[in-house]
Amino acid sequence: MLGLAYKRKVDDTCETPAVEIISRLAAAGANVTYHDLPVPQFPRKRDYDLNMTSVALDDASVATADAVVIVIDHDAIDWSFVGRHATLIVDTRDIMTSVGGCLARVVKA
Repeated sequence: MLGLAYKRKVDDTCETPAVEIISRLAAAGANVTYHDLPVPQFPRKRDYDLNMTSVALDDASVATADAVVIVIDHDAIDWSFVGRHATLIVDTRDIMTSVGGCLARVVKA
């Protein structure tokens, strides 16, 4: 999962759509990790406690993921890197359209 904040360039997780996505994937048996520099630790909220910390965005974390889900398109993410190392990208922000050299299968959501 790339991007956990509510919107770009912030660390606010109130009303983030990532919570519902993570919860549903985990309920289906997925092992979910996330990367979001502004949100190094997912804060406990009244309605959920995901107890997660941000992972590094490196060759191993991207290449070993069955899918990369883009929830928030932070400026600090190297989208070309993601496109070259991921196998499958679920792009909810249409960021990958403008990224050259993408080798991954991209599904717009």
